[in-house]
Amino acid sequence: MAIAGCLIAARPPQIVGDGGEYLVYALNFAALRGPSLRTADLEPLKQQVVAYAPELDVPEFYQSAVPGRDRRRDFMHFWFFSLAATPFVWIAQAARVPAVYAFFGLNLTLLLIALRVALPRIGRAWSAFLFASPLLWWIDKPHTEMCTVCLIAIALLLICDSPWWAMVALGAASTQYPPLVVGVPLVAAAAVIANRAWLRDRRFQYGLATALALAVLHPAYYYVRHGTPSLLLNVSNTGAPTWAEWSAVLVSPDIGLFASFPLWPVVVLAALILLGRRRRWALFSVEAIVAMILGVFFLAVFGKKDNVHHGATPSLSRYALWFIPLAIPWLRSAAAVGGGGWRWFAGAAAVISASISIFAFHPSVPQNSREPTWLANFLWTRHPGWNNPLPEVFAEAFSHTDDPFAPTFTGGCEKLLIGGMTPAGTWPLPCYPPGLPLSCRSEGVWCYANRTAHDYDVIKAPGRWNPRPRPRPDLTWPIDSEQAVRDLFHEWEWWDLRQNVVPWWLRQVTGVRVFGLTGADRFILVLRDPQPGASLVFRLPRAMTGKIVNGHWGGAITNLQFGGAPWDQWAVPLPASSDLLLLAMRGK
Repeated sequence: MAIAGCLIAARPPQIVGDGGEYLVYALNFAALRGPSLRTADLEPLKQQVVAYAPELDVPEFYQSAVPGRDRRRDFMHFWFFSLAATPFVWIAQAARVPAVYAFFGLNLTLLLIALRVALPRIGRAWSAFLFASPLLWWIDKPHTEMCTVCLIAIALLLICDSPWWAMVALGAASTQYPPLVVGVPLVAAAAVIANRAWLRDRRFQYGLATALALAVLHPAYYYVRHGTPSLLLNVSNTGAPTWAEWSAVLVSPDIGLFASFPLWPVVVLAALILLGRRRRWALFSVEAIVAMILGVFFLAVFGKKDNVHHGATPSLSRYALWFIPLAIPWLRSAAAVGGGGWRWFAGAAAVISASISIFAFHPSVPQNSREPTWLANFLWTRHPGWNNPLPEVFAEAFSHTDDPFAPTFTGGCEKLLIGGMTPAGTWPLPCYPPGLPLSCRSEGVWCYANRTAHDYDVIKAPGRWNPRPRPRPDLTWPIDSEQAVRDLFHEWEWWDLRQNVVPWWLRQVTGVRVFGLTGADRFILVLRDPQPGASLVFRLPRAMTGKIVNGHWGGAITNLQFGGAPWDQWAVPLPASSDLLLLAMRGK
């Protein structure tokens, strides 16, 4: 509790993603009007939220509030989480603090319950490893991530000794995410396989009935009010997910669990190796089988999401957090056979992980501010061909918006994402525009161009993301200029130049937009929309020669020569005869 208080002391809780919806529901319940929203109450409820978070004062605040048969509205996300927060809203109102703190109270309570269950079963080190993890970022947010992860952890910890609570935990989690209902029969079957006497235990029977009642709550409510088992069905893709979609929440270098919590796969692998050597049957205990089935099921469900790169996160996918507690069965078994060496390993992993997470996933870190992650940036700039992420992830990681702009590219043009051939152009300025294969020439087809030694390797992007890209004509090579640009770039051996870098020898720019490629003894400037009287002023380090070329047809307009003393000021007037000029210079 002390640590949690310190974590939120740096900054008041943020309302991110769909947090405004959960807060509106909680306020509606606190006023004893829930769960559905009356039309007359919409604006007053919104103003209570906006009073705390003015940035949410937008016309589309209620865009996902769907009117039911009685014209009262419901959000796509269910209200059970907000109902659980209602007692904390009353406490916050009595203490005269913003109602958003109620969700910190709920999240902290669930975390403390999960810790109380975990400590005697997996010990302090692994409890700290699992809960003082990237999960910390959500501790003060009006979002369900802390709730879901804690309930999954409780379920996996209690399968064998208190299966009724395990089933109730998963039933409660399924109120917000109906697919989690699959865990209820899994836990029931696992518990009975481990001990058939549970079937005659009334606690087991009541727990199963309660869990199923909770699981039915979500689809029953929406079916009665909206004629569908869930409004979330509208935000899922049809058909089977591709490998890239299926695996993104784990292995994506930008939103995947492995990139943001790299010690997790290391620890899980170490536990599996230890058990394989000392207690092989524990690899496939009933708890482990439940965790494996849940993991595969999670991947299949997450692969169908239509918004893979969602908000309300500092970087990694929110759904990736669900995998963290799935390690519990193997960590628990490994702790029983590992001995002193394993305990030292557990302590080191916990200290390192918690220390990093407290800073990297501090609750005050702004959402999506850690993108691209260090691993994604390393791969996409140093080894661009090694990883081709879902185009949604790449595009939004660099634009920090939900608009699918094309082209999108890394700072040094190492990796380019294009949306096919469009009238506005295909390739970004000032990157080299390679040839476009036939498979990428249709408008709206997403493709990557990965830098090689002297060219680009152009391939189709993985996944099924198919929104029409918003063109960026001001940052794109005109289609009729591509051949002239290629010719000049090859003449100046562009592959040895740093792309998208203006040379520091250019000291003043007047009346023109400038992009550049720079090397030790030569450079190319891309000049867009020169105005009458446009000019450039240089202080060159040596004598150089070059030319100004019309970017559309490639003909030389002016030959240039600088023969003055090094660092002398040299002014170059620019012709206004074309909206696209190329100025290329190299040492004698």
